[in-house]
Amino acid sequence: MTIKVLAIGDIMGKLGRRVVERVLPDLKKELGIDLVIANGENIAHGKGMTRPTLQQAKDAGVDVFTTGNHMNKKPEGVEILESKEFSIIRPYNWSDELVSVPGDGSCVVEVAGKKILIVNLIGQAFFKEKFENPFHALDRILEENKQEAVDAVIVDFHAEATSEKVGMGWHADGKTSLVFGTHTHVPTADQRILLEGTGYVTDLGMCGDHNGVIGVAREAAVEQFLTNLSTNYTLKEEGPAQFNAICATINTDTGRCESIERVDRIVEIG
Repeated sequence: MTIKVLAIGDIMGKLGRRVVERVLPDLKKELGIDLVIANGENIAHGKGMTRPTLQQAKDAGVDVFTTGNHMNKKPEGVEILESKEFSIIRPYNWSDELVSVPGDGSCVVEVAGKKILIVNLIGQAFFKEKFENPFHALDRILEENKQEAVDAVIVDFHAEATSEKVGMGWHADGKTSLVFGTHTHVPTADQRILLEGTGYVTDLGMCGDHNGVIGVAREAAVEQFLTNLSTNYTLKEEGPAQFNAICATINTDTGRCESIERVDRIVEIG
């Protein structure tokens, strides 16, 4: 059998949440979506997460949240990861034998009677934090979950460098069903099925201000580039908003991706 997965790019603040509310319910019906995954690390005013903001996206139809390097920017972020009140995971390779971080780096969800392993990884290039090698981490978590007999494996690779993401795609090819990149907020047009059957895209994009700078109000962002001085960035709460995602069809008998396509919308939010 096959399942349809919708993976949504980083939800950026209130405008991002509002466009998800506007687009997602009808989109799920239109495309026949079985599982919705969204990156929620920027869901609360562009950095971090709170219970009300996650609940808003959950009510709109998000099933599982992945995160990234901004996951703990709000005080309650750690509590949310520890409490397990939401189906939310943090980068698996944030923790290692020396450092323990709250929460889980993966989860197994059941979709139409099939077990789907969802893994969150974070890259190493251009991050000030030191994370475990994500390539080694993927191999380890796949080995750890062999006993689960999962029917598909989906990976959110939260990374800055395109080359690192592409490399991860090839490393995961044939071992996973779908690998999508997050973090840059810029949707890429390289969605494809790799040689051994893994669906891949370098970056999903984001949900947020279409006329901003990767989700931030353009005026503050441009001012910082002009002056070389740090400014308090602001986020718009209305106006044109983009919704960036991919829809992938996964064969749960083979674990391979059968199709992958971009799903992009621009909506006026008043």
